[in-house]
Amino acid sequence: MSTPRYRIVVRGEIDAAPPGPVEDMDMELAEGNTVFTGELVDQAQLQGALRALTNLGYELVSVNPVDLEIPDATDEPSEAVVRSNGI
Repeated sequence: MSTPRYRIVVRGEIDAAPPGPVEDMDMELAEGNTVFTGELVDQAQLQGALRALTNLGYELVSVNPVDLEIPDATDEPSEAVVRSNGI
């Protein structure tokens, strides 16, 4: 299983990545926003990155996983999906 990748967008253009979980992520400016893309090993690191950005006063625009494998519509649902739907 590979390390999850995320795309975090904050409002405004940041000159340099702040220290912490996002400093090793790729950073680009797009349409007045700053986009961080990279690996975060788990939900705790993702939450830490989001907390660090908001504590510095940055407004979150979006947070999305990237590079996810999208299942084929004809595939049978996995056991985890069936359980999460209460079936």
